[in-house]
Amino acid sequence: MPDFAQHLWTIQRLDLSTARQTGIYLVPGEIIGRDGFYLSVRDSSKKRILMPAKTGFSKIARLFEKKIGQPFCPIVTRGDLREFRQSHPYLHLHHIDITRIPVVSDLTKRDVLDMSRQKLSSLLSEGLN
Repeated sequence: MPDFAQHLWTIQRLDLSTARQTGIYLVPGEIIGRDGFYLSVRDSSKKRILMPAKTGFSKIARLFEKKIGQPFCPIVTRGDLREFRQSHPYLHLHHIDITRIPVVSDLTKRDVLDMSRQKLSSLLSEGLN
């Protein structure tokens, strides 16, 4: 898992009013007897399924572009981190609509998206399946 105590993994003072729950959970493989990380998502019949994180994120990114018309910008909120550390063996991912972040420049919005993508790419290259 990323080290969220490191300043480079966090975005400070960002208004999260545009963050939306996704129903997507990042699950460590060790709790299900597998290596790597997995995404827990609902399929078309609303049944929860697990998929390898690397392929799962690629599918989700394409789905967001196609159905919502915007890039997938996954974030983890502070509350989700507290839950993960205390009792839940997974992280809930939120999506932030960067086009609706209030009172910040377009450059800052782009930075949020770029940081999200870079950190996700870093995680995927460090051993997510």
